[in-house]
Amino acid sequence: MYNETDSKKKFVVFAIEEYRNRKGIDGKTAITLFEKSGLLQYIEDFYDVLHSNGTEYLIADFDDYFKHRNIDDYDLNENEKKIFIEIQNHTLKK
Repeated sequence: MYNETDSKKKFVVFAIEEYRNRKGIDGKTAITLFEKSGLLQYIEDFYDVLHSNGTEYLIADFDDYFKHRNIDDYDLNENEKKIFIEIQNHTLKK
């Protein structure tokens, strides 16, 4: 039986895993960045559009999301700030 809530949860996990793997960051940091920046809510709000696109689109969309955010709006530790800035500048190396 199809359950949209379960599908959204699975998609969120997929999206976080793909992003963290592409960026070479650990899961805890990825989840923290997604939560504190509002990206988790964005994924849930735009699930219908996002889940129908490919992985490359998602990665680019998430990069764009981070690019247009102000780091000072979030309570990040120094390591999270460093990663956030590297994502924004497209300098994060895997």
